[in-house]
Amino acid sequence: MVLEINRAEESTSGKQKLSRKYMKEIRIYDEKGKTGRKCPLSFLEKCFAHFLAGSFAAVTNSCRLAVLMFSWEFPPHLAGGLARHVEGLSSALSDEGVEIHLITAESEGMPVYERKNGIHIYRSGPLHPNEPQFLKWVADLNSCMIRKAGDILAHHEIHLIHAHDWLVAGAALSCKRIFGLPLITTVHSTEYGRSGNRMSDIQRIIHEKECELMLQSDRLIVCSAPMKKEVQQILTHHPPLSVIANGIDTEKDKEWSSSCLSGRFQWLKDKTYFFSIGRMVWEKGFQTIIEAAPMMDSADLCFIIAGKGPLLERFRQQVKERGLEDNVYFVGYVTEEERIALLNHCTLTIFPSLYEPFGIAALEAMAAKKLVVSANTGGLETFIKHQHSGILFEAGNPESLTKEIVSVLNHPSMMNKLARQGYHTAKHLYSWEEAAKKTKKLYESIWTV
Repeated sequence: MVLEINRAEESTSGKQKLSRKYMKEIRIYDEKGKTGRKCPLSFLEKCFAHFLAGSFAAVTNSCRLAVLMFSWEFPPHLAGGLARHVEGLSSALSDEGVEIHLITAESEGMPVYERKNGIHIYRSGPLHPNEPQFLKWVADLNSCMIRKAGDILAHHEIHLIHAHDWLVAGAALSCKRIFGLPLITTVHSTEYGRSGNRMSDIQRIIHEKECELMLQSDRLIVCSAPMKKEVQQILTHHPPLSVIANGIDTEKDKEWSSSCLSGRFQWLKDKTYFFSIGRMVWEKGFQTIIEAAPMMDSADLCFIIAGKGPLLERFRQQVKERGLEDNVYFVGYVTEEERIALLNHCTLTIFPSLYEPFGIAALEAMAAKKLVVSANTGGLETFIKHQHSGILFEAGNPESLTKEIVSVLNHPSMMNKLARQGYHTAKHLYSWEEAAKKTKKLYESIWTV
């Protein structure tokens, strides 16, 4: 391989410097001198860094669109819908011919590198996983991700960076600055929305980091029209915004229907129960279920609420204080197999969010042919239409939730009809394939070869 550099001017020192002052154009030739590919200056800067590391040739071997993706969580580590979003989107992008290199946090028992569903998955850091101070933990994680990104960029030609959530902002912005690559950020939620603009000191810091990431990105992606409006309220001036809805795995029908309750949930086989899942935080609205449970007036009904988070023990204490131990169960973390089984055998699902940019868990429930009873919040309203593809109740209102549940329980035929219509909505209108096609089109609009 031969590198030819045409300079705009000569240095007077006798030593030519590889800097913007002296470079006009570069061409890359193969060993036989047949290929003369023109490359932008930013690309040369990246390649020269790799050349110093002894890996210049590896950087220039492919013209396939390649994306470096950052996400702090990825299966099997599941804290919320973010991990499933990144997994579904990146897998579908790979099917569309995009080369995905994903950097995520280390997960116990998982390899530091694996290739799965066409995705190159790298797990790195943090060096101190038990760091008690959250922001220090985030900084530690980003430092590890930056080092891993440098190694990837030394061996692969990368055209774009795609960041998911503010927790990876440090790594994404550093790579954009160092390597001159375009940065696309998917805004999954905002601290402004989560806190209702009632921010503590740490929440204000997070808000500032979110704003910095959004403002320095070249493009922004949001999952719903309400989320777009939220970003526009936060930032008077912002990069171009694209709405690309989340998707679901449309090939899971057999898995939904074949799953069975076992282990710690075997006792639910003969129970009528309602299922909810999400992070144990204020904005998910699970306190509404606790308040609604005494109004149901039936010892045969119970609520199963899965997920982990900072409010888990507080919710459990509230259940105990109200004497609801036989009706409301906060079961904590569930495996993917347990989640599917609990969803498959429940009577209906409840999503009581006070704030929800989209609601991928609710969409998956619809795909599992389960009736969704949802708060009339944000992105949930974009795909759940009252008494058509599901049931909506007033967010934060336990009386409204109770009324809607009792109504559908008294009309089983209506419940089955709504579940079927919800399934068709999820199946035909929301898929990762469609999301990937739109995302790839966005990539290509700013990708320069």
